[in-house]
Amino acid sequence: LDNLVKSDLVLVKTLPAKKGKVQLFTLNFTNLNISINTNKEIKPDDYIESMPIGMYIDAEFDSYFGLTTDSELYRIDIKDAFNEVRKNAQMLWFDGGFIKYRFSNLFLKNGTPTSISFSMELCSETQYYNNDYKSDIYFDINGIQLGYFLSPGDFGGKRGIHTPQWWPTSKTQYGILVNVEINNNGTFINGTKTSKLTIKDLFLQEHNYTELKIYTLRSSEHYGGISLFGRKFGNHPQDIIFTVKY
Repeated sequence: LDNLVKSDLVLVKTLPAKKGKVQLFTLNFTNLNISINTNKEIKPDDYIESMPIGMYIDAEFDSYFGLTTDSELYRIDIKDAFNEVRKNAQMLWFDGGFIKYRFSNLFLKNGTPTSISFSMELCSETQYYNNDYKSDIYFDINGIQLGYFLSPGDFGGKRGIHTPQWWPTSKTQYGILVNVEINNNGTFINGTKTSKLTIKDLFLQEHNYTELKIYTLRSSEHYGGISLFGRKFGNHPQDIIFTVKY
């Protein structure tokens, strides 16, 4: 319990009792994901590329879009999604639609990949925040659908570890670290197999880039928007990380 309190996963209060005092322990989180795989160590010859969240190459949004840098909030018309300020985004959000990123295919020169993966912090999106607001968030690579991650909420009420102090706790604070991996055994999202699609089915060598699309579908059960976090916002100090193993 002491370790859980130190890590901020559990809150503790000391209350008066009939004889002395009593400690009351309560959970301090709404969702906890633990992914353990002893084969995931990064090796010196792994290819790693970091992509700032504002460096998307294509995007379409349903009715609203916003972003914040590490010092200022911007409300941007959906028709002005490519405003230059996007390059400094540390968090962005939209109620529905898609966003695309392209990564270099230089990694193919290093050998034959056995696994590629994308790691990013994200959650649902609604006005202010709602810890129970679900959203089905889908992923494509080079136009091939990989599956979706069910985000359990748009998280707020408690400041994210790296969220700036000027950003109010009444707004979205942090997300969940999501890892999308395609290897020789199939496609996995946070360790759960979502498709039989393997890395060979992506035909990576036929493209000059590897394109990642993050999006929502109106036909999905939970149509709840997307919030995406950069390295200076949320709980994880990273942008979108692309990793290739050989």
